Amino acid sequence: MNKDGGSLLPVPPPEHSINMAKVKLPTVLTSTSIMVPGSPVITPPKANVIARTLWTMRQHARASLDLGEIDQIDSGIAKAYDTDIVRAEAYGFSIQGIPTGSANALRVYVPRQSDYPASFLFEVATASSSGPGQAGPLTQYISVDIAERKGPSTPWQVAFVGTFVPVGTTTTVQTLSPLPVGDNGFDPPPAYPPPSHPMTAIAAYWQHWVDHGTAPRNSPFMPSYWTTQFGAALASQHEGVLIDSGAARQYLHYSANPAYGKWVFSTWGGAPMVCGVVTLDQKFIAHPRQGGLLYQNSSRHNWGSFLRPGMYTSITDNRAHAVCMVVDPAGKIAVMAGHDFSVSMTGTAP
Repeated sequence: MNKDGGSLLPVPPPEHSINMAKVKLPTVLTSTSIMVPGSPVITPPKANVIARTLWTMRQHARASLDLGEIDQIDSGIAKAYDTDIVRAEAYGFSIQGIPTGSANALRVYVPRQSDYPASFLFEVATASSSGPGQAGPLTQYISVDIAERKGPSTPWQVAFVGTFVPVGTTTTVQTLSPLPVGDNGFDPPPAYPPPSHPMTAIAAYWQHWVDHGTAPRNSPFMPSYWTTQFGAALASQHEGVLIDSGAARQYLHYSANPAYGKWVFSTWGGAPMVCGVVTLDQKFIAHPRQGGLLYQNSSRHNWGSFLRPGMYTSITDNRAHAVCMVVDPAGKIAVMAGHDFSVSMTGTAP
């Protein structure tokens, strides 16, 4: 049975169409200046060049289905995100909601750092059509990315990729975050600390919508696309709900995943912006009355590019939400980004 309710499609270019070629990295990503003790390892002007270089290289790697290049310029959750895109495109999926245009405007937020690992945040105003190769009006996006360098012998890579919801969506931030007044362009420390475990809090918030169909009482999260609107959609996905005309029961479990990292920067007048990852285990169990098996076809269009063709009694889609949120002085939280994508998929054979 097809989770998406579609018919079997012609076999698209399989995995061998994915390019694994390596590229020579630009010097700006690998060079290390002779350091004066205590001097910053990265300055705002250089971060701007690095950010534009990484943005351009990622667009090229996606367009050429080059996982080899992505392996060089991405790490962590950003690598999982771009790998999902490349694999999906290689198998002929139409991807929507991916900011793939040029950098119409770019702004960097660079804390003063005198040692590695070092990181900085960059926001890009961009646009994309409804899907690769598709005609239609452009959708405006703000992509919020984090570049990181683990040490002087490793290159600068994209470690995190988030997306502000499209312009025009209710309660959407439509512009780049304002730069706080810093020291020679450096991003100062936040004016006050963020909550200790914000990713655990948003994971519990989403899970409450799944379990109870409502937001938890006294929630610190402000109404927005990724809170009240997304929560209302989750309310219909309660535990054990039948999907695909009764072919399977669905179970959702949200949890924070600190292994991917947590970053805090100062934006919005000194308010902390916190970025991190929430994981979702989305499990589908075949319903006995509908044959007791779930079918992945040879084109992988039934269940996605990660799952091999075959018959399964259950399928688990391991997904990740790339989340960014801004905390106000009263502790209220605005979730700015939270898009999700598949990291891996496994199935249990009969």
